[in-house]
Amino acid sequence: MALQNYYYFQIILVFGLLFIDLILTQEDDYDYDQHYEGWMEPITLGSLIKLQHENSGHLLHSHEISWGSGSQQQSVTAYPTLGDGNSLWQLYAKFGETNFTHASAIKCGELVRLKHVRTKKWLHSHHNHRAPLSHKQEVTCFGDENNSDGSDDWKVVCNKKLSKRSVGEGAINWWRRGESFSLQHVATKHYLFTSKKSEFNDGNCRGCPILGQFEVAASDRKVKGCRWVTAHGFYFRPFDFDEDQEKYLNTEYEDVKQ
Repeated sequence: MALQNYYYFQIILVFGLLFIDLILTQEDDYDYDQHYEGWMEPITLGSLIKLQHENSGHLLHSHEISWGSGSQQQSVTAYPTLGDGNSLWQLYAKFGETNFTHASAIKCGELVRLKHVRTKKWLHSHHNHRAPLSHKQEVTCFGDENNSDGSDDWKVVCNKKLSKRSVGEGAINWWRRGESFSLQHVATKHYLFTSKKSEFNDGNCRGCPILGQFEVAASDRKVKGCRWVTAHGFYFRPFDFDEDQEKYLNTEYEDVKQ
């Protein structure tokens, strides 16, 4: 039965990818925040999502273009418009984790990996290379479907906490769609970061193919430039949602002070 369910999941995923290519690569012409019923439900493993920077509205993005300095691995930037398939990422369990369930809900504080859908490489960072503009810690895409390591692990840091009443009722602090969060690189404790101050332009990157995009790097502090929200994508509802909806929806939250 488990094997049958796995193949069923893969079939759904294939159709989901086709849907993404047909729909989500088109220009944004309506309010995507309201285009599905599951707004504010927990985010799940296997979902294909876009991550939007809170301050700038730019999307976490990658492409088959390498950094010209540092590690010279595949570059990661923040892209200014929603309608581009290179801003799509799929959520996986942390490196080495084999005992997980597809479409299981992700808690705040859990570790995940993000695979770039188009190039099949993992969102990655390391302490021994600097980003070209901000000189913060470099962020890249690296590896492939069969090659990953602990430097691909990111901790989901939610920027809202459960209210005292919800904690008393035994509620779980889920990573939810539409709520502010940060991603902390587990190996180096740095946070995924971008800023309009690190925009590629003719002055710092004349004639380069990423003009108008922002550099993405990793900050040693969780500043405002480290805040993201999930944008539109192909989301799987938690596999046991119908059996226990209250576990996922019956909560109250408070903002986390920076």
